[in-house]
Amino acid sequence: MGLCPCAPAGAQAGPADSIRIERLAALGRLWVSLQYFHPYLAYRRIDWDAALGAAVPKLSVGADRAAWAGAVQGMLDVLGDSTTRLKPVPPQEAPPPSASGGEPDPTSRWARDSMLVVSLRNYQDLADFDRAIFRLKAIADTIRSSRRVVIDLRAVAGTEDAIDIDWLLGQSGIYQLFTASALRAPDQRGRLHSGFPPEDGTTSGGYYSGFYTVDGATIPPGDSSAGARSAVFLVNDRSQIPGAALALRQAGKARIVAEGRASDAGVVNTYTWVLPDSLEVTMRLTELLRAGRPSADLADSVLPPSADSTGDASLDAALALLARPGFAVPTSPPTWSGAAPLAERSSADSPYPALPYRLIAAFRIWAVGQYFFPYRELMKESWDRVLTGALPRLEAARDSLEYALAVAEMATHLHDSHVRVTSPALRARFGTASAPVFVRIIEGVPVISHFTDDSAAHAAGAQVGDIILAVDGENALTRLRHMERYISASTPQALHRNAAIRLLDGPEGSIARVRVRGKANVERTLAFSRQPRKLGAVGMNDSLRPLFRILPGNIGYADLSRLPVDQVDTMFEALKGTRAIIFDMRGYPLGTAWSIAPRLTRADRPVAARFSRPLATSPDTAERTQLSFTQTLPRTTKWRYTRPTVMLIDERTQSQAEHTGLFLEAANGTKFIGTPTAGANGDVTTILLPGGLKMSFSGHEVRHADDRQLQRVGLVPDVTARPTIAGLRAGRDEVLERALRYLARSASARPGHTR
Repeated sequence: MGLCPCAPAGAQAGPADSIRIERLAALGRLWVSLQYFHPYLAYRRIDWDAALGAAVPKLSVGADRAAWAGAVQGMLDVLGDSTTRLKPVPPQEAPPPSASGGEPDPTSRWARDSMLVVSLRNYQDLADFDRAIFRLKAIADTIRSSRRVVIDLRAVAGTEDAIDIDWLLGQSGIYQLFTASALRAPDQRGRLHSGFPPEDGTTSGGYYSGFYTVDGATIPPGDSSAGARSAVFLVNDRSQIPGAALALRQAGKARIVAEGRASDAGVVNTYTWVLPDSLEVTMRLTELLRAGRPSADLADSVLPPSADSTGDASLDAALALLARPGFAVPTSPPTWSGAAPLAERSSADSPYPALPYRLIAAFRIWAVGQYFFPYRELMKESWDRVLTGALPRLEAARDSLEYALAVAEMATHLHDSHVRVTSPALRARFGTASAPVFVRIIEGVPVISHFTDDSAAHAAGAQVGDIILAVDGENALTRLRHMERYISASTPQALHRNAAIRLLDGPEGSIARVRVRGKANVERTLAFSRQPRKLGAVGMNDSLRPLFRILPGNIGYADLSRLPVDQVDTMFEALKGTRAIIFDMRGYPLGTAWSIAPRLTRADRPVAARFSRPLATSPDTAERTQLSFTQTLPRTTKWRYTRPTVMLIDERTQSQAEHTGLFLEAANGTKFIGTPTAGANGDVTTILLPGGLKMSFSGHEVRHADDRQLQRVGLVPDVTARPTIAGLRAGRDEVLERALRYLARSASARPGHTR
């Protein structure tokens, strides 16, 4: 079953369309929350995308409240779950439910053949806990003189939420009057997401999704006479069926008769979702288990609601069932088939998906930010408003590029430099290849900082320190600002870095015509053939220099953007006699922190970083649950370097590079020299979106060992040092020079020893 290929509605103006957009956003939030938290959608073959597709066209401008409610209920009906439904809303003029006109519940009376009928139908009567428990304890004394009891729980409309029936009966001690041995109510299971498992590829985060199981409550045993009693619970579709009633039924001590329909809404965990126009949805979060499998079997018999005003056919049926000698113990419970889930619930082959699929992209990004993004509290803006702002642009998108740009723009509001939206349309728009030079923002303007291909750069006449004025006839600053609209970044320096890196991008093999200003303010035009960007190009152009060396003043130096793990021991041996070591981390490392940091500390496995990730089991984010753990440095038996160390940092230092800084900081208090880092750390994960789009984002929150914030702050330099255009043109590395001066002047740089 496919989605409705609706035409784009466009971004219409006026209050009526604002109402439509608010309803559409609310529908999408409900839809995606059910996708992640309703148990059925983890294993049943339900075309949940199609359910949304059928509901979207019903939310037209001017649709009244009834049409809005019908769209919601129609979508929910696809689940086949009577517990997940719109809650009936009484008319505003209707008075609140009142207590019973006669003797208030709970009451008891004798029926034929010494059978006792206990009435707990008007739940409003039970809201006075002390009175209700006192009455029920008196009724319990009456039950002790009976062997057969009907407990009538058919709730009066409008009173079903007034009291927790299971708790009330449990407090009164009535349950144990029917069992001489301990029983357990049915287990339940719900969905658990520990972080967000990547939907494409793998990650180091260890994220997973699955079910959690909650053991049923234990019913304590009564005295020996309890074994001779039996009960029938009489319920309707508004009743809260107690878990203990199900336990007694499973043990052959009780039966359940349903008038109209039986619902497990009173025993499973649910969540109330509030929608515009005073609509509320009761949403299932758990399902009952029997023998470890989902069970839909609640009642022994289901009767139509009685139309006879002079009698009570359902009660008569319950009494007749109770009169039969003995109850059989259920053996093989009916279960759902456990069908495999749909492979891709949000798949859409077309690069320009139909409207509901385009909206699904926004709803899934909203779910990422709402439930799975560990830095949600740092966003500092209304995530719901981000969604409502994105929907008109997605509706109005005319092709695959406009659709992808709208998705990318929404994703920027996560403010995470690990966020990157990719698609064929975006690659075609922004290019997949670049010029043989690396561009950085220096003194507020884009500047060629180094070459990624010396021969190609020299052949084009490029010079380090050239200020870029225009690219393919477009003003460079204007081009940067346009690109920044679609770049998610944790910090301003990371935003400018990513835009500068892509400034010269275009189709592979195309010619980039770049207007630059060089020394003496001379302008000239360079022509570069765009080629695929080389891996590791963000670092300095030191490919011909040693990975590590000794600088003047007997100061060691190691380029961590190029140093492999198998060269760490060799590096330490070569720099063993130095007065200090400079670790250059102005790029991306090769996983060496785990080998280097343990050799810089005298402590035994000090804490290096603190991690946490969301544990999502419910749409309720009022109290977020986190999985938190600490990461310590590994042990080593190798000799330790105990002299001072510093680490060079700038906006190119991100993620594992920043984590390297956390390791070195924890090891020996390594000082940071340079400018603040990108401020994005936490094992990356991915989500797939309709139309062939993919979005990555940080899955873990990572903090300093002392719990200081790292994300959106970065590593903060102890000594600030930044390059200048004049320094680049003169071939100087001013940040490295500042590190050497710092070590020369530092009292801690006196010669030490190794052990």
